Amino acid sequence: MQALTKQVKTLTTTKATLVAARAQLVTAIATLKVAIPKLVRALDTIATGLAKAHDGLRKIASGKAKLADARTQLRGLKSVARVAADAAKTGVAISQTARGRAVVTAPVDGVVVSMPDVGTLLAPGPRRRWSVPPRGG
Repeated sequence: MQALTKQVKTLTTTKATLVAARAQLVTAIATLKVAIPKLVRALDTIATGLAKAHDGLRKIASGKAKLADARTQLRGLKSVARVAADAAKTGVAISQTARGRAVVTAPVDGVVVSMPDVGTLLAPGPRRRWSVPPRGG
């Protein structure tokens, strides 16, 4: 009889353990019922974020291509600008040479006391003589 009592106690203890484990499982299932929808929403949010990230990466790739094209165009324009600058230097050099060869002569001896202002409209025809005081006096 003692063996039977011992086995009953073991079964009672085991039953109590199983009841406690079942309660824990019921609590865990309830927690999972709340957590699973949250995880689904989080996964949807992650998927949306990944789609935005992929879109951003495509835009970056497109921007890189445009930047490379712009660099190529700037390199071409740089060489054109160099040619234009060299042409401008040539024009300046020609003008400086012409200025060095120019001879300025006055139509009358004396000191110039008046001249027309820059932009003054002059009458066509022979040169107008400006009033010049005689030398020495």
